[in-house]
Amino acid sequence: MGFKSLVRRGMIVMVAASVPFTAVSAAGPTVKSLTLKEALQRAADFSQDTKDAKTEISKKKLELQQARFAVKSEEEKASGLFAKPTNLSQDLQIRMKVPEARSGLFLAQEAYRQAGNRTKFELEKVYLQAMQDRFAEDSSRKRWEEAKQELEAVKTKLKYGFVDQTAKEEAEKKLEKAASDWKKAQLTAKASRLALGQKVQYTMEDPVVLDDSPDYADLSQKMLPAYIANALQTDGTLLNDVEKLHLADEKLQAARSLYAAKFGTGRMKALERLIQSKTSDTELFMVQYDALLEQIRLEWEGFFQIPFLFPIPKSIIQGERDGLRYLDDLRNGLPIALMEQTKASLKEQESRTTVAAAVRQSYLEAKGAEESYAQALKDQDAAAAAVQKAGSAYKAGMVKAEEVQAARDAQEQARQQVFMAYIAYKTAISKLNLDSGGAVSQTLRPGILPYKDIDSGLDAVKAAPAAKADGTWEQKPAVGSVLSDLILKTKGKVKATDYALFTAEGQPVGSKTPIGKPVRQLTLLLSEPGKLRVQLYSREEVLAEGRLTGSGSKGELELVPKEKLADQPPLLPVKDAAGTPAKEDQILLGTYRMGLSALTPEVYNAAAATMTNSGQGMYFSPAWAGGQWFGLDQALDPEALTLGGAGSSALTSDQASALQVTMELPASGQLMTPLSPAQLQQSAADLKKAKEQLEAAHQAAVDAHKLADVAELEVQLKDAAAQIAMLEALAKGDTAAALEQMKLVHNSDALIAALAAESSGGEGAGAGSGTGGSGSAGTGSGATGNGTGSGAGSGAGTGAGGGTAGSGAGTGNGAGGSATGAGAGGSGSPAGTGTGVPTGGSPGATAGSSAGAGAQSPAALAAEQQRSKQALQAALAAGDAPAALAQAKQLFAAAQQLAASEDGSADELATLAAAKSQLQAALDAAVKAHDAARAETLGQTLESVRQAAAQAEKDALFSKLTAIQAAAAELAAAEAPAAGGAQAEAEKQLDSLVAEQTAELIAAIGKKELEKYSETQLQALTAQAAEIEAAEPGAEAMAVQQLISRNIPVTLDAPLIRLNGTAFVPIRALSESFGASVDWDPDRMAVTVSSEEGTTECTIGSTTAYVDGEAGEIEASPVLILGRTYVPLRFVGEAIGLQIQWNEATGTIEVSKT
Repeated sequence: MGFKSLVRRGMIVMVAASVPFTAVSAAGPTVKSLTLKEALQRAADFSQDTKDAKTEISKKKLELQQARFAVKSEEEKASGLFAKPTNLSQDLQIRMKVPEARSGLFLAQEAYRQAGNRTKFELEKVYLQAMQDRFAEDSSRKRWEEAKQELEAVKTKLKYGFVDQTAKEEAEKKLEKAASDWKKAQLTAKASRLALGQKVQYTMEDPVVLDDSPDYADLSQKMLPAYIANALQTDGTLLNDVEKLHLADEKLQAARSLYAAKFGTGRMKALERLIQSKTSDTELFMVQYDALLEQIRLEWEGFFQIPFLFPIPKSIIQGERDGLRYLDDLRNGLPIALMEQTKASLKEQESRTTVAAAVRQSYLEAKGAEESYAQALKDQDAAAAAVQKAGSAYKAGMVKAEEVQAARDAQEQARQQVFMAYIAYKTAISKLNLDSGGAVSQTLRPGILPYKDIDSGLDAVKAAPAAKADGTWEQKPAVGSVLSDLILKTKGKVKATDYALFTAEGQPVGSKTPIGKPVRQLTLLLSEPGKLRVQLYSREEVLAEGRLTGSGSKGELELVPKEKLADQPPLLPVKDAAGTPAKEDQILLGTYRMGLSALTPEVYNAAAATMTNSGQGMYFSPAWAGGQWFGLDQALDPEALTLGGAGSSALTSDQASALQVTMELPASGQLMTPLSPAQLQQSAADLKKAKEQLEAAHQAAVDAHKLADVAELEVQLKDAAAQIAMLEALAKGDTAAALEQMKLVHNSDALIAALAAESSGGEGAGAGSGTGGSGSAGTGSGATGNGTGSGAGSGAGTGAGGGTAGSGAGTGNGAGGSATGAGAGGSGSPAGTGTGVPTGGSPGATAGSSAGAGAQSPAALAAEQQRSKQALQAALAAGDAPAALAQAKQLFAAAQQLAASEDGSADELATLAAAKSQLQAALDAAVKAHDAARAETLGQTLESVRQAAAQAEKDALFSKLTAIQAAAAELAAAEAPAAGGAQAEAEKQLDSLVAEQTAELIAAIGKKELEKYSETQLQALTAQAAEIEAAEPGAEAMAVQQLISRNIPVTLDAPLIRLNGTAFVPIRALSESFGASVDWDPDRMAVTVSSEEGTTECTIGSTTAYVDGEAGEIEASPVLILGRTYVPLRFVGEAIGLQIQWNEATGTIEVSKT
């Protein structure tokens, strides 16, 4: 009798031999047989945990819809006429409503899956227990039958006098005990049968045939890493911690964006650098954070000088949520968010370790059960061989029948041991299957365990290689909660240049976008990244399709095999039939209609105000919909933006035609209106009447010395003036001026900043002369003052100064003349210096200084840059080389100033300087108190501040370099002049100027790179350079400052070299600076670099290299010099995701992240 028949026999309870029980009626149908597969299905159908988990999913979906509706409601309130400003706590709460609800839904879905796994595990335990108890019952019945037969035999022997009465009494006691054991076994079997019946909703009062045909799992050592890896993807506790980390990431991102929007990106740069570096130096972060708060506090000290009125304390005009008031009860909101993110990250890492350990433990227990099962099978095979041997011996008359029976009894006992070991084995692999997230069940095979092939399971465990993602994605808020940016980056073998997003139905979500650049789209459409489809392109060729994995605001890209795309709806083209890009998606906010690229925070402020006045909310028209509009006010999920769906928010044609439009922004920098000039003038006239009423109220507040009312009315008057100026500019066709005024409309922060700039301004006058004809007046303004000048080549000065009011003295030099102007400065106005930017019709260069003058605003610098560009182009067209060079210098100076302003490096350096001062004071106190430990810690923190300041200075230099290169590239894009002419000569000199300024900036950047090295390190590098040049003929060592990078902190422990015209780099230094790992195989003379981009292998002396297993040729073979592996820089850099740029003129190599 084989194992399968034994199992089947063990599953059957002979009704005729059963001890009678009193029947108790129970609900549910009866069943005669039940397989494990059938039981699992019924348990899943009737599990209350599964039902509850499914209900929770429905609940969480409603909560997500409710959260989206609540956010929309808050947006509507914020755009209302009587909207109250919010603080950080409120803004964070609003920002996190949808992410928290989305996270709740994700966890509910995972809980449903986990409930199914637990139900399966619990059912298997109950089913196997019922099998085991049925087997025990059958064994007890057999012993009762044997005892009964033995008693009958004893009675017969007693009758003939072969035994005495004592033997009979012993046999009766044995039978009585066997009957008792059988009865208890029956009770136990019925109890487990009824427990099983309860799980599957069957009445199982009567015995039932249970059938679980034998199978076995792959418990080989090689499978353990895969089981651990699957558990790390599916464990409920870990997923909960991962989701908490995602939420903490989103909260930190939200806090960062809110701080930057309120206080400026420049001020946040120092803190951003620390956050991105994931530093654990909490003290350093808090010192810089406190410095930021102090800057904000000082900003609202002192007075505003209202023109022609009296000074007003800044605290009066400060809004309810301006400055530090915005932080309110969450003063340390950003540090807390960072700490919560750090804590969540550590908890997630701890959970990963715990999950891996739990799987390992379950695996070892399963291996132990497997070993017991294997040994039982061996014993069964040995017992079967013993029975065969005894039978042969019996036939030969060599043994008695009793010995044959003993062998058969041993065989039966071995079979019983196999069954019991099998049950324990199944229980153990069921537990391992639960812990591994169902991975073990994928390896189950029918039949008996092939015990001769199993391994020990005692070898050291190697972690499974992490599955390399095909790319990463990240989503960030762009314009409030209306628009978000989704950025996709590819990795490894995926050599895509562009990507496009699509809905599950195949409709485009935005347009084709270069890899690494953001797709800006409705946050609603991007709210379920897992449902989006991604198409990758190499220029115009379609490479592959993928999907986005992960939750929250970031995750990974996973390519989808072509065979899995057969049932997917086709993707609509992102280009029209003519091959031109499809039209941009349109959005209507109130009465402002625009393409998504034109919607900025400033435009949103202006447009949102029209929602209340017009009664129109938000509407959306995707390019694929052919002009169909959808209402966004009630759209709570992406399905609402589809045609024909049950929840579609599509407008009827009558509803769409009734929509009013007063402003149109087809693209960024464009502004049009369907209103006629007369209508615009009428609207401006209406606003002027309203402004007159505000002015009357303002004068009444001034007369009554109601400072708070004066301050509030000043903002309202400035807002009204901006609206009037915008309309008048549009009526004149001056789009640029209208857009500048739009930045102020209904933008309280911008309005207050404008009032602040006006209140601290100075006045001055000067006249100048230049080589050209007369020119227009030049102006300069800044945070603390402004000055004016007139005449050809006139310009504005920039500088720093303070005081309640004043006028400045300035000097200016034109290209062919000079002039001075003088004025008296107000009290407390220190002198400042600066450079002037010419605005004359004929080019001229000026330089000047003024007392009480301030740095120019970004808008003013952008305007000056544009004016200088136009003057430069005019000088080039005229072939006037001296004038062109003068204008080019002014253009590049304005471009660099604008870059510095937008880069925020000045604010960052100010924050770092304040932090350094505070830390130095604390260090001096620690030294004075002889607190060596504290002094050492503060010294390290001070060094971190120094390094951060050096990086900030280098960033500023790179920003200036980029600005010059961009300006030069824009000029070079113009039509080339004829060879040999005056214009060609002027452009030649211009090229020389660009090269000169570029070289100066790169040299300055090189000095910053050099500052990273100590004197000892530089001496060591110099010595190594000499040794390398001596050991490798033709090798030329390069200075460390010849390798520059704006975003990778590369520190070399060996010099770069040039060999036969190719730059070589010590592979370990560059790779490990980028976070890659390097392995050296001395036997093969091969080096392997592994990073998130893939795996690269190259061999000394060979031009064949392998990238993710694919062979390819490289420009030069790696070399081994003095024990160091040198490889071509461009090859290894691009293999690990770097951009390499060689500058022949300066002899420098720039390395940057892609």
